[in-house]
Amino acid sequence: MKDIPASEISKVGSESISLDFSSMGKAVDEVKLPAASVETIAESASSGLEIKLSTGTVAFDAAAVEAISEAATGKDIALNVETVDKKELTSAQKSSVEGLGNAVIVKATLTSGGKTISDFGGGSAAVTVPYAKKDAKAVVTVYYLDDSGKLTKMNATYNAATKTVTFIAPHFSEYVLAEVTALPFVDVDESAYYADAVRWAAANGITSGVDATHFAPMAITTRGQMVTFLWRAAGSPEPTATTCAFTDIRANEYYYKAVLWAVEIGLTKGTSDTIFSPDEDVSRGQTVTFLARMNGVKDDATGYSHNFADVKTTDYYSNAVAWAATNKITDGTSATTFSPNDDCLRGQIVTFLYRNFVK
Repeated sequence: MKDIPASEISKVGSESISLDFSSMGKAVDEVKLPAASVETIAESASSGLEIKLSTGTVAFDAAAVEAISEAATGKDIALNVETVDKKELTSAQKSSVEGLGNAVIVKATLTSGGKTISDFGGGSAAVTVPYAKKDAKAVVTVYYLDDSGKLTKMNATYNAATKTVTFIAPHFSEYVLAEVTALPFVDVDESAYYADAVRWAAANGITSGVDATHFAPMAITTRGQMVTFLWRAAGSPEPTATTCAFTDIRANEYYYKAVLWAVEIGLTKGTSDTIFSPDEDVSRGQTVTFLARMNGVKDDATGYSHNFADVKTTDYYSNAVAWAATNKITDGTSATTFSPNDDCLRGQIVTFLYRNFVK
């Protein structure tokens, strides 16, 4: 264990504090932080705390840092990130992990005064750990593994350049990193341009298909489906609002939280002040506009370009299309056309998302 003296956390500003122990002479998988220092960070305007170990990097957001500081009650805090041998799992856990390809079990723990801190107070931690894929076409998937052996799929992002995988943890426990190679849907051919995108979307819980064995890649995407895809790709963040201004959005619909989230972050204002039109077909122009806004691109943004003759500078989606073309999210329907008014198919939207989040 590496102890961190309070003097190493002496300058707290408005940005996230970062402590790097990944390049030390010997491997470090655990560090101890002075409770006073964590309290100082929690009380400051800091946006979080990042700790880099030899075994992985953990980035706590501000809410998590505050919750951890309160739970510590003045006692030093120990963070540990380690790889767990499968032999150490319970029989139920071993049975669950057995069928997963290239499975690696990672355990992250946070303790203070010998007691485990399991509640991040609504905050979260981004955990990044090393992982080398064996199959280039496989999608790296992360599961939360509970004591009974139940696997819960988490959203994860694999970085091929650094050979690391990042996932968002609302609490610490054991997590399984594994490879998914098989396409779960009979209507998605391995040779289809959207095959890798569908594999990624299914592996990361962005879609479960129209049923257990069908994705319907050529079906038209609705507005309700589109915001749900975007919301899940963003990690299914819990919206702040609990009521919706749109009279056509009911609380029992699968897209309810996705619509609340989309309104909160400025993706949409609906088709009117009181109507969202969740069952209305969505166009390609609308889809890239939503995706661009999700990435913080303003409708009047500059610095992007495209070669599509059917997208005029006066069109509301013009800058979004230019952004998407510049960032290789779309190649258009041809070298000179984007077809902004065409319906956006399910195979197309997951491809847009895949190119945005993965490639």
